[in-house]
Amino acid sequence: MPDFDNLEAYEQLLERANTLRNQPDLPVDSSGHVQALALPLGDTIIYPHILTPLMHDANAPVFRILRAAHYRRENVILVFQGLNQEQDILPIGVEAAVSEIFEVDEGVLGCLIQGRRRIRIAEFLEPTRGLMEVRGVAIPDLPPADYLPSPLLEETRELFAEYARYDRAIQEAMLGMADSIEDPGWLADFIMSSLARPYADQADFLLLLDPLQRLENLIDWLREEIKIRELQDSIDARV
Repeated sequence: MPDFDNLEAYEQLLERANTLRNQPDLPVDSSGHVQALALPLGDTIIYPHILTPLMHDANAPVFRILRAAHYRRENVILVFQGLNQEQDILPIGVEAAVSEIFEVDEGVLGCLIQGRRRIRIAEFLEPTRGLMEVRGVAIPDLPPADYLPSPLLEETRELFAEYARYDRAIQEAMLGMADSIEDPGWLADFIMSSLARPYADQADFLLLLDPLQRLENLIDWLREEIKIRELQDSIDARV
């Protein structure tokens, strides 16, 4: 892992993150499609807006794709593993900006990946120099201002904060971040990315294109989990 206690290393990480924010989205062609290198991530979901470090063995094939994307100064389209044999990849990917590659440790390289937009995958193109490209349609996420009632946002934040009492992996800074997000789709994706849920749940959540539906999904899950934790606490108190 990077040495985040090292001030210089931490500042370099912030600089890379800031650089990603200035990277433009993929251009939309005359047919309404975007096109980019495909970056397979297997069973790791990265949602739009979420900044994630990616670390692998220095010889991992993923770095050939990342170097090509960084050389082109273009975003990639993340491709995720399907949920069964009939669906080998998910029909929804995520456009993402990628940082330059940096050394994490001896024999280990890393980069930062920032999700941008959900992409409905249309087709995979013939590989060029061994690199696969994918075409798809960018899915807008932000609904009209009157589409989502603010009480639903507040309820989601409150349940997330209540659930955090039972999950030590959720830090105070994450709760503060949730409080600062006004975009319903972003809030839903941020909270989901903070929860240790199975890959199938994360993949199903990625496929929910309606921000309202994603928030309702989260609210139902958080309510149920809180009930289970409260019941467990009650049982433990009687033992």
